[in-house]
Amino acid sequence: MTTVAAQWNHKMDVILDAVDRCRDDERVTRRSCLDLALKKNGLMVHTREMIAALMERCRFFEPGPLKGWLDKVFPEHPRDVEERAIRFVEEALELAQVEGVSAHQMHGLVDQVFGKAPGERMQELGGVMVTLAAYCAVAGVDAGKAFDAEYARCNDPEVIVKIQRKHAQKAVVSSRLR
Repeated sequence: MTTVAAQWNHKMDVILDAVDRCRDDERVTRRSCLDLALKKNGLMVHTREMIAALMERCRFFEPGPLKGWLDKVFPEHPRDVEERAIRFVEEALELAQVEGVSAHQMHGLVDQVFGKAPGERMQELGGVMVTLAAYCAVAGVDAGKAFDAEYARCNDPEVIVKIQRKHAQKAVVSSRLR
């Protein structure tokens, strides 16, 4: 097993342990979701393998190149964590839209999530990674290929200008940018 795969196996165990420590009323929901997404038909093993393969393949997980891209595209605020979180949710919503998820479902999900206390950053990040890998497994898509194609596209000078223009027109941005 590669070092990266071993690290992610450990992180998966940490995520599951954290879920086990949730209050009883939260644990049932979270554990049920994880069980359905990860254990059904051996998806847990497949998900761990997919996360490890994605990390080994994608430059996304190496901070240098992506931070350089952020500096180039958003020189005035490349390290705004709140803005990156907003843009991440925007992309996730667009992916859900592609899969036929309705705005009504998403509004209900926003109410559900923000009706709870905030979680812990590393656990939630792990949940994002696990959920993305599970989505890729169920949808039969290669996240590495999708990343490579989009990262290459986003490095095109014309696309960078387009991204900057679109960002300047965004209605929802970081509270630090208002």
